[in-house]
Amino acid sequence: MKQEFKTHTVTVFRKPKGFKLVGNDIYEYEIIFKVEKSINLVFPQYDYYTEKVCVPYKYLNKKTTNKSLDFLAFNRKVKQLTGIILNDKVENINVEMFRRDGGLLPFVESVIVPPDQTEQYIQYKELRDRIEKINKLKNNIK
Repeated sequence: MKQEFKTHTVTVFRKPKGFKLVGNDIYEYEIIFKVEKSINLVFPQYDYYTEKVCVPYKYLNKKTTNKSLDFLAFNRKVKQLTGIILNDKVENINVEMFRRDGGLLPFVESVIVPPDQTEQYIQYKELRDRIEKINKLKNNIK
């Protein structure tokens, strides 16, 4: 969906899944992590995993409601949660916009996991899935 303004046109997406305010200028929502399944330079194939990540924001201007992503803090949060070290380059992060409270709010739609860290991320996912299954079994026994 596109919104046209007097000076420019912006593509506006729907609000991300699970979007909620956690703290002061920190929002939590689901982000898609793309893991490259096969190394094909023309048509790469990906496996998709979703993670709930707390994403910090900062105000562009105190007079307006427009905010921007704090990429350094976002990279720290992803490293803390999954152990993946993202580059300082924004090319692996897909950022989109949606309208909230009269202003445009950017959100991270997807992150491409670097090829040298895919195995580490898959091991993290498998371990976390096992822990969730064990916790469900423990809750069912009680």
